[in-house]
Amino acid sequence: MFLGYCGRLAIERGFVKLGEVSSAIKPKAPSISHSAALIEDLAQDRCFAYRTGK
Repeated sequence: MFLGYCGRLAIERGFVKLGEVSSAIKPKAPSISHSAALIEDLAQDRCFAYRTGK
């Protein structure tokens, strides 16, 4: 699904070949690319926003 030339929703099928289906469906393992300090800081911000409703 995508937006066509005029901004209308367009649905196309058949972009993936039958032999490629198994490789297209397999989810990739998430990789952590951020520092532990950044993740901790974002977790604190999320917790604060949740508690205060902001």
